[in-house]
Amino acid sequence: MIVGGLLTVAPVFGPLGKTLHYLDDFIAERPQPMLSKAISECLSRHPAVAYLFLVRPLTQRKLPPEFRNGLKQQQNKKENTMNQNTMNEVKDKVAIVTGAASGIGRATVDLLHARGAMVVAEDINPAVVEVFKDNKRIVPFVGDVATESAAQKVVALALERFGKLDILVNNAATIVYKRVVEMTLEEWDRILAVNLTGVFLHSREAVRAMIPKKSGAIVNIGSYACFFGFPAIAAYCASKGGLSQLTRVLAVENIQHGIRVNAVGAGDVVTNLLNHFMPDGREFLAQHGKNAPIGRAAQPEEIAEVVAFLASERASFLVGSVVMADGGYSVQVGPTVT
Repeated sequence: MIVGGLLTVAPVFGPLGKTLHYLDDFIAERPQPMLSKAISECLSRHPAVAYLFLVRPLTQRKLPPEFRNGLKQQQNKKENTMNQNTMNEVKDKVAIVTGAASGIGRATVDLLHARGAMVVAEDINPAVVEVFKDNKRIVPFVGDVATESAAQKVVALALERFGKLDILVNNAATIVYKRVVEMTLEEWDRILAVNLTGVFLHSREAVRAMIPKKSGAIVNIGSYACFFGFPAIAAYCASKGGLSQLTRVLAVENIQHGIRVNAVGAGDVVTNLLNHFMPDGREFLAQHGKNAPIGRAAQPEEIAEVVAFLASERASFLVGSVVMADGGYSVQVGPTVT
C-alpha cells in the first residue's frame, strides 16, 4: 500500500529522489518516541511515505509550495462547489408559502426566491400584496388558510402561473393566551382551524398536484409546543401536537409518490405572532428565548434556512422528521420554564 502511495505522490512532488530527501530531513526533526510502534516499523522501511500518510494531516505538513497551493486550490474549488449547490438547491422550483407577509414566512419567501425559486406568497393580511409587489417570480395571494377554497385557489394559482408545484411551506399560525377555563369555543376552533386544519387542506391540495410528477416536498412549521405543554396556550399546543402527527402520517402516505413531508420544531422566534394580544410580543419572545441553552431567541432567517434545507434534495433521506430548531430547549435537563 505504501509503495502504491509513493508512486501516487511522487509525480506531484517531482523526482522521487528529491521527494525522499525532502521528507527524510523533515522526519529527522521528529523524535522517534513520539511515534507508535507500528509507524516506527513502517518508518524504518519507508520513512518518507509513512510519514506522509500516517503521521501529520495535509494542512500541517511542511510541503513544497507548489503542492500546498494545489491542495488549497482543490479545497477552495470544493467549497465553492458546495456553496454553489446550496445557492441553487431550489433553482426553478415552485413553492407556496403560507403566512408569508411577515416573520418566518416572509424570511422563507425571501430565501427561496434568492436561491432561484418561484413563490406564491399567501397571507390573510392584504399587506402581502404590497410586500411582494413588482416581482414576477413572487406572486402574492390573499386568503384565509383555514378555508378549503383558499387552499384550492392558491394551488391552482401556482399551477396556472408557473406550471407546477414542488414545495409547500405550511407556516401560517395564530395563538391566544388564555387558560382553558377562560377560553371560548370560538377561540379554540379558530386556532385549530388555522394551525392544523389549514395544514391539512393545503397539504391535501398540494399532494394532489405533486403526485403526477412523482416528486415534491412539504415543510410544516411546528414548535417545541409539538412536544411540550405550556400554561395558557392549550389550543396552540394541541394544534402543534396534531401538526407533528399529521406530518408523520402525510410522510408515510406519500413517500411512495416521491413526496417528502417534514416539519421544523421551532423554538422562540422574534416575530409578530403575539402582537394581536400583547403590545410587546416581539420583546416577550426575545426574552423567553433566553430560557433555551443557547441563551437567545431565533431570528426568522435562521428558521428559513432549515426550511430551505428540508425543501431541498439535500434532505432526501428525511421522511416524517420534526427537526428541532429551538436552541436546545427540547434537550435541556430541568423544569419547564413558562
